[in-house]
Formats: sequence, C-alpha cells, structure tokens
Amino acid sequence: MATKYKAPFLLVIKNQIPHSISNELKKLGIKEIKLIRGDSFVSKSLFDLLAKNYKIERISSANRFETSLKTTRSINMVKGNLIKTYLIC
Repeated sequence: MATKYKAPFLLVIKNQIPHSISNELKKLGIKEIKLIRGDSFVSKSLFDLLAKNYKIERISSANRFETSLKTTRSINMVKGNLIKTYLIC
C-alpha cells in the first residue's frame, strides 16, 4: 500500500510522536495525515497535537478487520499522485 500510493507508514507511540518522525513529516512536506487505529492505540491528545499542523483523519473501527476495510476504502478514493502519510501504532 505504501509503495502504490507513495505514502510512507510512520510508527508513533500512543501519546507522543518521536522527533525523528516529526522531522520526517516536515522534510517530506506532508500536508495530510491518515491516522490508522483508535484512541486506545493513538491517543486523542496526539491526534489533537497533529491537527494543529496537518489536515488529519482518523480511520478506526470496532476491530482490526473493520479498520483494515475502512483503510482500504479510504485509500481507494485517492486519485492522482497525492502524497499522504499513514501513521500506525
């Protein structure tokens, strides 16, 4: 998925984003983030922190299988050569 859409997967910690990831987002000129997983894996406080600088959407569901389906549907809606970053935990 990351290769097909030229969208790197970047790992974060539940309540914080490592400096190396934060620097990479700036270096890549990222404007939009799709945050994959619910509040129990990536906190609302981290979501709010990222929302200050990026257009952000959380993709989550009741379980990992439904989240996977929602992620696939979201990615299939991407057209053109948009660069997006997907953060997972």
